[in-house]
Amino acid sequence: MDNQFKDKIFQISMWKERWFLSSNAKDIGTLYLMFALFSGLIGTAFSIIIRLELSGPGVQYIADNQLYNSVITAHAIMMIFFMVMPALIGGFGNFLLPILIGGPDMAKKKDILGSIINNKYYSKSVKSTTQGTNNNLKTYLAGLFEGDGHIWIQNPDMKKKHNPRFCITFSLRNEPLAKKLLDIIGSGFIRYKPKDNACVLVVSPVTGLKKIVYLINGELRTPKIHQLYKLIDWLNKNHNTSIEKLLLKKEGFLINDSWLSGFIDSDGSFSVQHTKVENNAKKRKISCRLRIEQRMLDPVTGDSYLDVLTNLAEFLHCSLLTRKQKSTGNEYYIITASSKLSLNILVKYLEEYPLFSSKYLDYKDWKEIVLLIFENKHYTEEGLIKTDFVRNSMNRKRTYYNWDHLNKLSA
Repeated sequence: MDNQFKDKIFQISMWKERWFLSSNAKDIGTLYLMFALFSGLIGTAFSIIIRLELSGPGVQYIADNQLYNSVITAHAIMMIFFMVMPALIGGFGNFLLPILIGGPDMAKKKDILGSIINNKYYSKSVKSTTQGTNNNLKTYLAGLFEGDGHIWIQNPDMKKKHNPRFCITFSLRNEPLAKKLLDIIGSGFIRYKPKDNACVLVVSPVTGLKKIVYLINGELRTPKIHQLYKLIDWLNKNHNTSIEKLLLKKEGFLINDSWLSGFIDSDGSFSVQHTKVENNAKKRKISCRLRIEQRMLDPVTGDSYLDVLTNLAEFLHCSLLTRKQKSTGNEYYIITASSKLSLNILVKYLEEYPLFSSKYLDYKDWKEIVLLIFENKHYTEEGLIKTDFVRNSMNRKRTYYNWDHLNKLSA
């Protein structure tokens, strides 16, 4: 019952944010049209009163002439200022204007960084823009994009012209992270997919696309870089920029930046295994692991992810395995880090370069069991209780979320 109540509160909160705190042009336009419709009904009621009064000679229903004049004035004000203008300007304006300019979202106010990018840096090369920006944000966003992101660019043969769209998909429970990144980027919107229990950060305005390129150009490590190159080509062709296409980042792999943190937030998962003797096992076993799964080949270019995932496996001192999905026939690389050496490397890295999704909370709980394993206390009575508690409260079983760690994520 308690969980049902929490789910209900969450749904109400989502509804409130969707309709009263939205920056989505279509949602705002819908609110204007609903307001105009309600005002139109009130104005129609005044119109009926006026027509009833004029249905015959002399006084019919309103004996006070001043009241009759007030009804006429109220009817005019309601129909013009509360129905026609909100519907045409606020309603259809919010629907049609984004279509005309090729951007489906409402533009947010430009921040200082966005103004600098538009007015100065992109007349030259992105190489000169690296000063003054949090490098951890750049590499984290690159890893996040290479895990669960994509860039959609319109087919040039299509008649209607639309801006490219930079998208990163999050599970619905990670909506606060999507909103934080939206605030940092400064333009775009969040699209909700309730059936998939997901939300998508979408950046389409040119200002936001330029900032994205500024942040991740030169920080990518996978074949997904071809999508960024196409975006750069589009900006250079259509907006008189001369952005340089920086190469894949290979030197200093994973040692001094947050790329792996972003990649884990996208495609990684933490788990704690507890094999009990009561379940017909030969002996009790407790282990912690990080699992990362990624496709073998890029679906567009056919380029392999082998090099980047081999380097990742070597960094974590574990093997690179493969699996084939029976339903689709797709093949994937799998990295499973569970040895003490691998766990030690992971803990040191993630303490230096933290996660920012809800997996940060899973990591903090997971780390407690890892430390018990390091100290050989995981088979004590206290360790067993702690292990079972963590297993039953992380990942999809988690019901409490604290997002204070997002305060560390900034430009």
